[in-house]
Amino acid sequence: MLHEQYKLLAEQLRLLHKSDIWGFSVNLEQNIFGASYDACISIYNFLLRQEPVAMPLSKCIECYNSFSNEKFTCLERIADDYNITMSRAINVLIKGYLLTTQQGFISKARVRRIRKDPTVLGDSLLKRLIEEFKEREVETSIPALYGDKCERDLQNCLSIQQILFKSEKNLHGQIKTPDILLLEDVYYGGVKINWIDSKAGYGVPTLLVENTQFITYYNMYGTGLVVYYAGFVEDLATDERYVVVDHLPQFEKF
Repeated sequence: MLHEQYKLLAEQLRLLHKSDIWGFSVNLEQNIFGASYDACISIYNFLLRQEPVAMPLSKCIECYNSFSNEKFTCLERIADDYNITMSRAINVLIKGYLLTTQQGFISKARVRRIRKDPTVLGDSLLKRLIEEFKEREVETSIPALYGDKCERDLQNCLSIQQILFKSEKNLHGQIKTPDILLLEDVYYGGVKINWIDSKAGYGVPTLLVENTQFITYYNMYGTGLVVYYAGFVEDLATDERYVVVDHLPQFEKF
């Protein structure tokens, strides 16, 4: 995917999810965006991380009070008024409820637990809103088990090619460790590769251009290779310190 295509896709995902989470889910499943499901989910998660970290607590209280006074009970309306996604609007309402009812310390973990089980809430209207949202919410995370599988597939690929390596587990104790540290000279596309890092998601521009993790590996071990299994923005993968691919690599030995 080229950079202009990425920007267009990102904007489509942002606008559709903000306005219509049901349509977001259906369109992902039907692959109408012209990109894989995993790519869309990865890009969407990246966009969510670019939102402001937290809304001021006073705004959370204001939002909840407007909701509880039934000035507006439509989740889409709340998201639009506060210029946030509907998923984030749920979190804001939960925080506002906890603050208004003086429910004690507020943490991300507590908000997540309430989202998962809203029956603990004393507000029946908010409880029903969360339940309705959960019914139509698309799963927007790539399971950790999938990431583990990608790492195992990579190790099996290297073993089949009879390439000596140490996995991150075997490198325990070192300060910065990639998923794979190669123990012999191997090349990909004529470039000597010293380490490999495996990513289950999609390589978006900021991660490709400014990822200090990969630069740290370069400074410690030399040139490396990064596998983004869901794909990446091709015209931004130009850093000579590491090669970027979207498939299990086949290496050469000289």
